[in-house]
Amino acid sequence: MAAITELSSSSFAEQVLRALPFAVVATDLDGRVAAAGETARSMLGVEFREGMSYEDLPLPGRHKRPQMANPLLLHGSAATGVWPVRTEDGTIVGAVQVLEDAEATLDGEKLCAAMAHELKNPLAGIQGFARLLQQDFQDSDDRSDLVRKIISGVGAVNATVSNMLDFCRSKPLHTDYIELRRLITQAVELAGCTQGIDVEIDTGTCRTICCDRVNMTQVLINLVRNAAEAMPHGGRLTFAADRSDGAARIVVADTGRGMNARTRANIFRPFFSTKDGGTGMGLAVVSKIIHQHGGDIAIESQPDKGTKIILTLPEG
Repeated sequence: MAAITELSSSSFAEQVLRALPFAVVATDLDGRVAAAGETARSMLGVEFREGMSYEDLPLPGRHKRPQMANPLLLHGSAATGVWPVRTEDGTIVGAVQVLEDAEATLDGEKLCAAMAHELKNPLAGIQGFARLLQQDFQDSDDRSDLVRKIISGVGAVNATVSNMLDFCRSKPLHTDYIELRRLITQAVELAGCTQGIDVEIDTGTCRTICCDRVNMTQVLINLVRNAAEAMPHGGRLTFAADRSDGAARIVVADTGRGMNARTRANIFRPFFSTKDGGTGMGLAVVSKIIHQHGGDIAIESQPDKGTKIILTLPEG
């Protein structure tokens, strides 16, 4: 009978981590690399050594997450691609990060943009012909109603494609120091959906942030709209900001319906939506813009207990 090799649970877990087909890095509470998969080793081209600091890894700027250097900052939920490692009693003992291959991501963005462009042309043609067809029917004709449904459906698909195209484009940032309270106030006004909602803004000592004004306005508009949709019968929307460890931290909180664990885990994924007719692109765009700024985004939410979106931006 062949001998059976026994592994301790920790050794087995390390072997599983090394064998995973995607790039994984794990750190302890001191920000030291505790383990790394073979794919991560190959991607980064470094020899991992015992006690190596996460900050010493040659990662692209958007992967430099402060949570990995101090996993205790991962309070209730994970940032995109980063998860806390917990014991059975819930104590955080480290963090795990799944790295993206920059070249694969770039190719994916190009493919996404090309597909969006290819879809928009025939959609425009269908909508145009449908409008011409509509002119042949009286409003009382049942066929006119069917054509209106075609035009409406094409419009919805076109909006989704436009959102996808915006998500795929990697536009250069034009950053400057922007007054935060004014930026938030303008975004709330532009969102135009806070009737019946009490809006509170407290920027504390964080008077300005270094950001791209247009992109950050889009981030805040999307967050306001999401919060408003979670509070159809009214509620409270608060913006709070502070500075810590060379970064600006903005917390956007609502008193809405909240999210379950599945929604929290997928909310920043493109096309994931819990709303009827939703495109699932709003928070995906938010996440992308924040990461383009070299920042981070995290979420804390429970069903019927509201939602907090935490944005962390470097000083610039």
